[in-house]
Amino acid sequence: MIIYNVTVNVTIHAHDLWMKWLQEEHLPEIMATNTFYDVKIYQLINVDDIDGPTYSVQFYAKSMKEYDLFIQKFDTDIRSKSVNKWGNDIFSFRTTLQNIPYNYKENQL
Repeated sequence: MIIYNVTVNVTIHAHDLWMKWLQEEHLPEIMATNTFYDVKIYQLINVDDIDGPTYSVQFYAKSMKEYDLFIQKFDTDIRSKSVNKWGNDIFSFRTTLQNIPYNYKENQL
């Protein structure tokens, strides 16, 4: 499993409109590419949120093949739309994670 993680800090004044856009437009557009099978939104806690809250939006792909397809075919256009719409109201960065299989219960003595 591959997780495409987008961490986003949103200004306080844009937050409510951004969250509505994220859930009603942006995420459905990304999921319609059929390159990810799930998406989750997490709010970071215990961070300085004086300028606004920070979120981790995680997209789950079955393999690097699906992830690479998204990056090559869809990412540039979708990212441009977001930057054009929100400009300086958001700051984001991306990371890609790979699941390392581990079963805690099986490893207990």
